[in-house]
Formats: sequence, structure tokens, C-alpha cells
Amino acid sequence: MLRPADLTTAQYPLATKPSLGYEQQLWISTENYTDVGPLTILGANSGVASFAAPAAAQLAATPQPLMIMLDSDVLAANQLVVTVTGLDINNAAATYIAAAVPPGYAKDQGINFPSRTAFELVPQSAAGYCKTITGVAVVCDALWTNAVIRVLGVPDPAVNGKYVKIGTKVKLDLDPKVAMPTAVQDGRDRGAYIKAGEIDIGTCNITVKNPSSADGLDRYKGKRVTGLIKEIKEDILPTQNIYLCGLIMTPKYAVPEGQEPITLDGTGMFEKIGAIPAH
Repeated sequence: MLRPADLTTAQYPLATKPSLGYEQQLWISTENYTDVGPLTILGANSGVASFAAPAAAQLAATPQPLMIMLDSDVLAANQLVVTVTGLDINNAAATYIAAAVPPGYAKDQGINFPSRTAFELVPQSAAGYCKTITGVAVVCDALWTNAVIRVLGVPDPAVNGKYVKIGTKVKLDLDPKVAMPTAVQDGRDRGAYIKAGEIDIGTCNITVKNPSSADGLDRYKGKRVTGLIKEIKEDILPTQNIYLCGLIMTPKYAVPEGQEPITLDGTGMFEKIGAIPAH
């Protein structure tokens, strides 16, 4: 399951408290993600998928759980429901469904989402991994028109050992690849119009205490991996999974003179990011 477990109403008060630093930790998987491709909404209940053959071959070789990630901002009246049909890891017919709705504890219950928001394509059978996609259908209103939805396959965090925690974190900084604002000048007014501008490079920079070259961040330096930031409130309530797809991290060593621990300052960049909140 790519998303955290669904919350009960009794858990809402803890879920809505501000996050603390220790509640978000980075995990790494050496299994790469699959960029299945974009799904563009053409109108009410209408969309066209542009899935590439290389991605289909990659998914067939390494079946994975699927999610949808919004590649554009959305302001609509009703939810989007994406249904993917195909074959599961056992070559049996399978269906996967994602509904783009806010969590029940969110103060804003409107159908408005920023880009990079993600939703799990929930398998409707026990064998959750998708091997082959044969069809895609959407249910939505006309306000979703021109929205771009990207389908991604990622390693399964429910499998023991699939991800390894990068421990002894000192600091974690993240740029979620959201468009930066830019000003358009009109006469003397340099900010007469404000528009969404270019999208910066997705970065994930982390500082950790170094255990050894056989473990921790040192083990994954320069490798293409899949990152997962797990948010667990007060060490008991998982509330968010943030997937960093196509992540490469390069650390630099900081070696002090005294008894202070050696640290690694990792500079990372990633291709895709999808944040799935608990519902």
C-alpha cells in the first residue's frame, strides 16, 4: 500500500497538529520508479493516455504498485476518479482505482489541489502489483479539462527491506518542484501581474551523522534510487508518504577535530515527486 493507513475520526486531532522534525525521515530503495506516462483530461469524463512503450516494458519486467500524481494545479467542482485496467503480477485481469479527494480531516474540503499531490491507484484484488495496463477511464467534471495526471509506479513500502532508513538525520531540506512566481511589469509597476513561472529543479538535501561507508547515506552516494519521506506523528501515526522518484544524492564529508560526529552533507536531485496524505 503506497498511502498510509486510513485514519479514524479519533485520530484526526493528532493528524492535524504541526509536524516536528523527527516525525519526517528519509528512506531509500534501490528499485527505480516507472514513469508510465501522462493522462490528459480532454473534458467531462474524457481523457487520453500517452503511455510510452519503454515504460510498459519496464513495468512488465518489474511490476509495481501505481499512483497518480497531479502535474498541474486543479480547481474543480467534483472529484476525479481514474480507473486503470490491466494485468496484475499473476497475469490475472485487475482493476486499480484512484479518487482525487481531500482527506476527511482537511479544513478545506474543496476539490482544489496543487501540483505534485498524489493518490494511490488502489488495487481491487489481492495481487496489487500492476504488470500491464490495457485501459484507462476517467470520471470528472469539465473543470478538470487540460489537467495533466501522471501515472507512476514505485517500490512498495509495505515489503520488508524494500526501503532502508537513512538514520541519524540532522537536517532534511526539500524543494517540491512547484512553479516559482514571476512578476510581469507594466510601466512603473514592476509587479503589475504575478504569474506562475518556471519549475525549479527538485532537490532533496540531507545532513546525517555517518555510521560507515557500508551503511547510511554513504551506501547510496551517486546511485539512482527512489526516496520515500515517511511522516509519522509522535512515532505512532503515519500521516504522509512523499515519494522522490529518480533521486540521485552526492554527499560531502565534514570531519571535525574533536569528539563531534563525522557528518555527510548530501546534495540530491530528483525527477518526480508525489505526496500522498493519509485519508
